Amino acid sequence: RTGVYMAGLASAKTIGLNVAPAELAVDVATLRKEAKRHKINLIATNTVSVSDGKPVFQPWFIHKIGGLKVAFLGLTTKRPPNRAALYTKQGFALTPPVEAAQSAVKALRGKVDAIVALSWLSRDEIDLLGEKVPEIDFVLGAKDTDLTMRPEFLGRGYRLDSYNKGKWLGELRLRSGRGAEGRWFDPDLRDRLAYDQGSAQRQIAYYVKKHGDEDKAGGPADQRSRKFEVERLVGLRAKLARVNLALKGAIDPPEGAASFTAKMHAMRTSLPEDAGIVAKVKAHHVTFPPPPRP
Repeated sequence: RTGVYMAGLASAKTIGLNVAPAELAVDVATLRKEAKRHKINLIATNTVSVSDGKPVFQPWFIHKIGGLKVAFLGLTTKRPPNRAALYTKQGFALTPPVEAAQSAVKALRGKVDAIVALSWLSRDEIDLLGEKVPEIDFVLGAKDTDLTMRPEFLGRGYRLDSYNKGKWLGELRLRSGRGAEGRWFDPDLRDRLAYDQGSAQRQIAYYVKKHGDEDKAGGPADQRSRKFEVERLVGLRAKLARVNLALKGAIDPPEGAASFTAKMHAMRTSLPEDAGIVAKVKAHHVTFPPPPRP
């Protein structure tokens, strides 16, 4: 299964894989062997050996794309739910992602044109990363499966997530230019932020009115829903505060500045039947009949 998985990645011209809990469910020796066979870089910036504190895999790698040198990090949440045993049984540990990223950026500073973090981090960890490590230009992916149809501004860098299970393909195109302190600019950022600002304001107004009406009528009918909505409201207010602050900053690209575009492409929902696969499934069902349908 690991070999098939790596072969599939290689056929898609994959150059790097962030080793997160799902990958560590596989025997590490097999994982390394198949990655080497298919020429895929295994990266895990904040995964270290408990015995000596050294990185278990590459903490980063640099790849030349077009005329640009791009560095890739691999970051995993310090709080892998129900999966901590995958690390402890192999003598691995997760260091704080921000600290690991800061160390990597220090080593990479001045050597590359862009720094990309492949992420299996929670949303709050990504926000903290954007605040504490502004040198990271793009954070791709999240533990909390999400879909960003447009880049989310992190203060200087950007977050993008193409969701899970291969439903979407994210495309990020970099256009070199005269950098402003090494920044990459989104030409449409002001319009995007204005949209986010209006959306957040409308949702906040909706929840505030809804909760006010419920309280006047004696309280919410469903306390669990109210709790969820209050948490959502807190998040919306925090997002609105970030957006308002960003809109006051220097977000418009100077003439000739380095810029990027990002798109999300929906993958096909169905494929034609493969005769060879169908034959194998039928042969399997002869020995292992599927359960009868109700």
